Amino acid sequence: MFDVIEHLPKGKEKKAIREMKRVLKERGKLIISTPANNFSKFFDPAWYFGHRHYSLDRIKEILKKDFVVEQAIVRGKFFDILGLLLFYPFKWVLNSEIPLKEWFDKKRDEEYLKGKDGFVSLYVVARKINEKIRTKLLKNRHILTKK
Repeated sequence: MFDVIEHLPKGKEKKAIREMKRVLKERGKLIISTPANNFSKFFDPAWYFGHRHYSLDRIKEILKKDFVVEQAIVRGKFFDILGLLLFYPFKWVLNSEIPLKEWFDKKRDEEYLKGKDGFVSLYVVARKINEKIRTKLLKNRHILTKK
């Protein structure tokens, strides 16, 4: 589910997640990417028109009844932001690709693949769970937090 959840009608995220749970095999994995909800949203022109950005806590809240988050990372930095800022005027006003697109793509890929951190895109890997597993996980987490 790459860069999809933020485009769903507001409040319909959990319904979409239930459908993902329905079609995934038992203990299947769901991978979500979405714009991260932090200062980087101010550089996304679409955010000013309702394009949503999500925090890890919000994604966990959406997933909590059907999935358990196994991994979460945030990637993307300067070149991702700069490419985004150039994308909209060139696409919608000039009807063309951004200048030096291949160079920007290479730099952005380096930020995503070689970097250990970032602030633009949130990636979450979550495993489908049933109620029995969910109860066991919650009980184990409670025990772990008591120590």
